Amino acid sequence: TVCRTLRDLCMADLQDRVIAKTRRYVTQPRDFYQLLGKLDGVVSGSTALSVLVDGTPFGEAWGDKSDLDIYVPNEKSRGRLCKWLLQHDEYKVTKVEDNNPDDYWDENGSIATIYRLCSSRYETHIDVIVAMGNTATLPITGFWGTVVMNFITSDRIVCLYPQTTLK
Repeated sequence: TVCRTLRDLCMADLQDRVIAKTRRYVTQPRDFYQLLGKLDGVVSGSTALSVLVDGTPFGEAWGDKSDLDIYVPNEKSRGRLCKWLLQHDEYKVTKVEDNNPDDYWDENGSIATIYRLCSSRYETHIDVIVAMGNTATLPITGFWGTVVMNFITSDRIVCLYPQTTLK
């Protein structure tokens, strides 16, 4: 029972971190993750890493500098997500396919399109990455380094290389 209690405490702390970090981009983070679960989407990049390393010396380097990178499996999911973000937080597409995937991914053949969204409510932006192959997590394995190969689902945090990332 001690192990279960510790696990539950750790999970609650991680959930609180996810909500706190995501609140920088959306006013209703719990509803956002509920929608993301329905769309089979994930949050990855520096936001996911900052949740994992929050409270560590490494966490200070990733703190509040990040944007929100959302990965969705297809254009239909992207459309639903962008509509929700417009309705709830006034996000609008400001750039379409202007981003160079080579800046972030060693292998970007798994990316169909990148959309950048901005809102007057927030100082940062959201990038919505539409994956090829109907699998939102596929582009994550092509990142420039293993330290950022992490993602947040509607109910989990996944770290693909925990020994390297959390070292």
